[in-house]
Amino acid sequence: MKNEKGVISIFVLFAMIFLLVFCLGAYFGIKNRLGLQEYKTLEMQEIYSRSSVEKTENAQTNELIPIYNIDTLNVAGTGRYIKINNKIYECGIGRSYIFKDNIIVDIDEDVATKRIGFNEYKLYSKTHYIDQNSKGLYYYKDGSYWQIVAYQKFSEENKTLVKNGTYLQNQFCDLDRINQSGQKEFLMIWNDETGVLSNNEILKQDASGITSLNQINVFNSNYNKIDKTNGEYYIFINIGNNI
Repeated sequence: MKNEKGVISIFVLFAMIFLLVFCLGAYFGIKNRLGLQEYKTLEMQEIYSRSSVEKTENAQTNELIPIYNIDTLNVAGTGRYIKINNKIYECGIGRSYIFKDNIIVDIDEDVATKRIGFNEYKLYSKTHYIDQNSKGLYYYKDGSYWQIVAYQKFSEENKTLVKNGTYLQNQFCDLDRINQSGQKEFLMIWNDETGVLSNNEILKQDASGITSLNQINVFNSNYNKIDKTNGEYYIFINIGNNI
C-alpha cells in the first residue's frame, strides 16, 4: 500500500514538473514572439519614416507635373505623392500640371464602377493650374468618344439642380461644350438603388441652342428617377469616332 502511494506521489511530482516546464516554455515563447513583433513594428516604422523622408527630399517641387492618364489626374491637387517616369512629384494645391496625352476614360468600366472621381472640375480649378496642351479629357463607349456636359452628386444638404457654369467637385455643368448644331446623341447614366451607376439611356436630338439641362431630352425624361438625397448622374455628348 505504501509502495502504491509512493508511485502515485512520484507520478504527481513528474506531472507537476512537466506542467511547470510547459508553462515556462509557453511563457518564454510568447515573450519572444511579442519581442520579435515589436522589433518588426519598429523596423517597419523606421522604413516608413525613411521612405517619407526620401519622398520629401526627392519630390520635384518646381517642375510641371505631367499628366498621362486618369490616375494622375485623380491625384492632382490632393497633396499625395506620385511617381512618374522615375521622378516623385508632390501633387499639392498650387502646383502646375500639363497634359502629355489625351486622357481616355472608359464609361462602362471606369465611370460606372466609380474608379474615377468627379475630375472635370479640376480643369477649371483656381487652386492649381492644368495646361491641357491641346489635349483633352474624353470618355469612350461603344466605339464613340464622348465629352461631359454635366454631372452632379446630390446630398441631404444639396438637392438643387446644378446651374450652367458650375465647376465644383460634386457638381459640374458646362453647356458651352455642346456648341454644336444638328442631330447629336446625348447619354445619361445614373445610379441604381445600390449606388452603382448602371442606369443609362441614349437619345438623339437637335443640339442647337441648348441653354439649360432641361432642354436635353435624355436628362429631362430621367431626372425624376434620380434619388435627390444620395443620387448622382453624368450627361455626355457624342463627339464622334475620332478625337
